Amino acid sequence: MSDISVSERRLSAALDRIDQLLEAGTGHCRDAQASADTPDRAAFETRIEDLQSENARLAGELAALRADRGGPLEAALAEARTRLTGASEQAARLSAANEELAEANRVLIEAASSEGGSEDASIAALEAEIEALRAARAAEIAQMGDIMQELERLLSEDDQRPATSASRAGDDAVLPEVTGDTAGVPEDEVAEQADDAGHMSGGDHDDASRGGDR
Repeated sequence: MSDISVSERRLSAALDRIDQLLEAGTGHCRDAQASADTPDRAAFETRIEDLQSENARLAGELAALRADRGGPLEAALAEARTRLTGASEQAARLSAANEELAEANRVLIEAASSEGGSEDASIAALEAEIEALRAARAAEIAQMGDIMQELERLLSEDDQRPATSASRAGDDAVLPEVTGDTAGVPEDEVAEQADDAGHMSGGDHDDASRGGDR
């Protein structure tokens, strides 16, 4: 289940990122409409449509992931509740039967004492009552153990089930990025141009300093 939770968080983060990109893209689109038409406007609108379709796809995968994770667990919990209810009812019946047995033993002991009977009958009755209580307790423990074992098996199967679609969506999905400028220049190229400009500016400053020293 930890893998499913991680994949779900990745999908949610991807959806949030796409929403932010869409908001930024909408703002750039308004600016482009207000100004003169540029050759990259059609490509920019196509990029926005791609983002919207990617957003819809990821939202569908996230919904399917939640449904796939919740369905088997809810069914297992419902079955466990039903079995626990049945175990509680059976335990109540056993408890009532034990109380009746204890009452019958007390009556038997009192009758044996009043009639001057031997203590062997009383001891045998008490031992029978103890054995009945032990058997009832063992039956309760065995039934509860079966229920817990079944729950552990279901949870283990859910943990081991590969979340293929979720992992692919969270790890392998290539999210398109809105460019930082309206001219369609990738952000990496913009950063490189800024670095080159910084180096050139630094070189000019050094040349100016040497000229001043002369």
